[in-house]
Amino acid sequence: MRAGSRLAFTALVAGVLVLSGPGAQGKGGGSGKKPTSSTKAPKVPALTADLARIEPLAAATGGAAPTVTLDGVGEYRGILEVRRTAGGVGAVNEVALEDYLKGISEVPASWPPEVLRAQAIAARTYLLWVLGNGPAGEAAALGAQICATESCQVYSGVAKERAPNGDKWAAAVRDTAGLALLSGGSPILAKYSACNGGRSVSGGKPYLKAVDDPDDARCPLHRWGLTVSYDDIGRALAIPGTVRSVRAPGGDVVVDWSGD
Repeated sequence: MRAGSRLAFTALVAGVLVLSGPGAQGKGGGSGKKPTSSTKAPKVPALTADLARIEPLAAATGGAAPTVTLDGVGEYRGILEVRRTAGGVGAVNEVALEDYLKGISEVPASWPPEVLRAQAIAARTYLLWVLGNGPAGEAAALGAQICATESCQVYSGVAKERAPNGDKWAAAVRDTAGLALLSGGSPILAKYSACNGGRSVSGGKPYLKAVDDPDDARCPLHRWGLTVSYDDIGRALAIPGTVRSVRAPGGDVVVDWSGD
């Protein structure tokens, strides 16, 4: 599928940033004396708004594309909107679709070009699915169309392009511009993960079937271990006694315990 590469949408780049509340005051040096009528700073008219829209200045001819920066969060293309929330403020980035994809940080940019292209198509497809089905959670509450974390897709803005090998990831996005995976004429729910333990799980869609994945053996998390004490197991399962053993026959986990 080919989609317009200049489609603009909004991505939640930060949730609640600042908690607001009455009685806030600044601290600084001074004599400790209370200001008098002659020393008080003049009152400055205040502007109160539920939304602040921050647009970058136009770039000079031949210069780099302008960006906007959210201190302590990141640098982004497009426009930043700071919006009021119930607990403070949140930030939303309005950006062109292909520029958004250049900021996706889901795989190392040092991977082979074909892998990066496949990932770019998967990320674009997942985005289009979310745009067609609506956001959820914090993104929806802030009026954004997708979140910027692992709950959706990790989005880091310009930092991805400027990281080592970032030009290779940007090239993969450009090489696959407008390409997406379809089922029945609509973008699929393109779920993906770093590791799956050797077998995927059913995703509730005809095209998301559980299948074996022998290549997952290359993943550093293909096999992993965790040590849990019998006491912790007993507390987690609210067992009214003492855990004596834990077995795994036939894929099930069986806990043996004794007590009154």
